[in-house]
Amino acid sequence: DPPDLEALQQSMDGFASLSKNCPMTPLLWMQYAQDTKALMEGLWMMEKSVTDDDDQQQLVVQAKKEAYESSAGILELALIEFPGCSILHLYNLESTIAYACECGVISFSNKVSSAFLKAWQSVGNGTHVNEGFIVSDMFRLFASFLLLHLSLAAKEQKSQSTSIMDELRSLFDQWSRTPMGEGSNDEMVQDMECLWEEACPIILLSS
Repeated sequence: DPPDLEALQQSMDGFASLSKNCPMTPLLWMQYAQDTKALMEGLWMMEKSVTDDDDQQQLVVQAKKEAYESSAGILELALIEFPGCSILHLYNLESTIAYACECGVISFSNKVSSAFLKAWQSVGNGTHVNEGFIVSDMFRLFASFLLLHLSLAAKEQKSQSTSIMDELRSLFDQWSRTPMGEGSNDEMVQDMECLWEEACPIILLSS
């Protein structure tokens, strides 16, 4: 079913007013960003109408771009207010990767890398007794994205494969050096081995 744009507009207006008049929690910021994304995408699709399939596909991509940029602006404000919130950084990374996968991984990979680096610098240093699982998810999510990027580069831009592999190796090094709370990194070595096993045939294909 299509989103209820009127309800989303009311929700967005409410969040905008709330954010100006009182502090919002990270979860409220995340809901604000999500509702804004859905509203902007719905409004864009409603205002534009095409009949050609190729034009329709371009319209969908443009709608997602407009929606992502609006949502990203809200998350940027949220991260200024809560720079040390792990769940907010994870949500921002998830949103950036989701957009990259929908609208062109190769051309958007730098923003994904920047989102991860910002998250790691903010919450990836030190001992994460209470949020270790969230920080581990950040590493795992970014590693999976690099693997996807590597597979696409092997087919389209083989010259990038080496730099992506360097980034993946650097990620493993950061991951292993980041102390976590008890039990939150028990599967780290297994995760690394699985990712590396998937990367090896891709490397051979691109060589």
